[in-house]
Amino acid sequence: MTARSNQVRAESAERSEGPTMTAHPTYKFIELSIVTDESLEATVNEWVGQGWTLDAIRFVTHEASRRPVMAFVSFIRTTA
Repeated sequence: MTARSNQVRAESAERSEGPTMTAHPTYKFIELSIVTDESLEATVNEWVGQGWTLDAIRFVTHEASRRPVMAFVSFIRTTA
């Protein structure tokens, strides 16, 4: 092996290990029992304004109706 190939391997290993500090995600879940565009918009704007990132919106429906009866809005924030 050459000195150059050893250097490339060492640099590659350093990159794959990533940063020494690990970030810990924090999750926030909001339950909405009134599901309208206004309630979703207000919830997303409120929590994004506080520094959270929207993760997902999950809807709960009944078999008899396609309209959601409940929604769960999840947010994530990474802290060091």
